[in-house]
Amino acid sequence: MLKAATFFCKKVEKKDSEGDEPEFYNCLKFYCVFNADQIEGYEPTTGREKGESGTVERLEEIESYIKATGAEIQEDKDQACFYPVSDHIDMPSKDLFFDNGQSATENYYAVLLHELTHWTGGAKRLDREQKSRTDKEGYAFEELVAELGSAFLCAQFGIKQQGCDDHAMYIKSWLQALKNDKKLIFKAAAQSQKAVNFLNEKAGV
Repeated sequence: MLKAATFFCKKVEKKDSEGDEPEFYNCLKFYCVFNADQIEGYEPTTGREKGESGTVERLEEIESYIKATGAEIQEDKDQACFYPVSDHIDMPSKDLFFDNGQSATENYYAVLLHELTHWTGGAKRLDREQKSRTDKEGYAFEELVAELGSAFLCAQFGIKQQGCDDHAMYIKSWLQALKNDKKLIFKAAAQSQKAVNFLNEKAGV
């Protein structure tokens, strides 16, 4: 049976926080997941299969945060993507996001925060090397950075993050890259935290 990897992130309060204000840290957990086609008696019930299109509600806290970063977002495009050359983010129409274990709103913002993490790697900002799809391991690393960055930010804003179908196709590349470099997850997590710190500073958080 084939299995892959997925990650979960949440904010945890430090037990030994000093001062009146509580301090938090990001807790990252690793899980193995299995191909649904190989599990007997399992029937997927995603919102897309049921035709349950959700309504994406505007979350002012996240919208204000993104606006403060200065990232250019172009909406109603064919796909979610960051373009390093033109230095902008494309996002699909909000009516393409579904309720499938988490709300359409959470799905939309999880994807947007994924692309925003990619945006931090632009030459004008953290100048993280943006690999093309032909460099499978380098590309997989950047996708892992973005997915972890999205997880950290979703935890920061208190929303769920569930991997999208198109993100799942990167898992095989992640596993191969992780097999080749046992410290890759720690390197990616470090880059993700650096990206989140950069965004928080830009947004004045």
